[in-house]
Amino acid sequence: MEKNRDAIVGYHDGAGRYGGKQNEIILEIAAITQEDIYSMGGHSSSFEQLVNEAATEIYGPNATFQQREALLLKVSHIRSEAGPNWLSTEATQRVLSRMKPHAERLGDIKQRQEKT
Repeated sequence: MEKNRDAIVGYHDGAGRYGGKQNEIILEIAAITQEDIYSMGGHSSSFEQLVNEAATEIYGPNATFQQREALLLKVSHIRSEAGPNWLSTEATQRVLSRMKPHAERLGDIKQRQEKT
């Protein structure tokens, strides 16, 4: 993999970044269903951004600096939850359900492109 790293899209954000800390397997398959997916990983917004969004939800769009700082201190014990993480099976299924209409639309577009 190291020898071909420049030809691998996303290498530096995946195997190149995590080295021996994670294992990656690349499969080429024609299609998958929602039931085939056990979990998805991703990267959340920064902890501060998440707290700012929560403050807006709790206090409204005019949340004060003091309200935001108080909320930041109150939830600082969960700071490590922000960033790269794997979703639970239930959360993965919720995301996939929200994505399904978009995936179907994009699948239709791809089929039309392949016919031309």
